[in-house]
Amino acid sequence: MEVKNYVLGDWIEGEGTEITFQHAINGETIGSCSSKGLDYKNILRYGREKGSTALRKMTFQQRGEMLKSLALYLHKIKKPSETIRKFQNMFINCRKNEIFQNISEHVR
Repeated sequence: MEVKNYVLGDWIEGEGTEITFQHAINGETIGSCSSKGLDYKNILRYGREKGSTALRKMTFQQRGEMLKSLALYLHKIKKPSETIRKFQNMFINCRKNEIFQNISEHVR
């Protein structure tokens, strides 16, 4: 999966592959991204003209609240992969067995 960059108000792919993303548990490559070939001069100009004016009108606290709202929204819609669920269940089951073994040893 090629991860695009959101620049100039649109999703744009870079040239080639600069970074690959690995699955945290099994190490498989799950995506890649590149910013090579992007027009940074126009990106900076766009940010200064479009984003800068809106951010300057906000207080530091308002900016923080906006980021918090974004983080909470992303957390809400996040869907853990099946592999992560299996790993979590495996850990929970192992931990339960360990706890029950310790209890049974002390009860004897």
